[in-house]
Amino acid sequence: MKTETVFKLRATTDLNNRLNQRGYPALVYTEGPFGKSEVFKREKQMKGWSRHKKREFIKKSTSQQ
Repeated sequence: MKTETVFKLRATTDLNNRLNQRGYPALVYTEGPFGKSEVFKREKQMKGWSRHKKREFIKKSTSQQ
C-alpha cells in the first residue's frame, strides 16, 4: 500500500500549541511571523498551488537550510 503525503496549510499565532493540540506527524516548513492579513493572503495563495508545486517548494526550501 502506497502512502501519500498530505499537505496541511494552516495559519496560527501559536505554532507549538497548534502542533500539540492537533498531533501533526511532521512539520516540514514554516514562515513568519507575519501580520494577520499577510498570513491569510499567503495561506490562500499556497492553497491554490498544485501538489507538485507544493512538493517542489518544500524540497527547495528544506535544501537551503
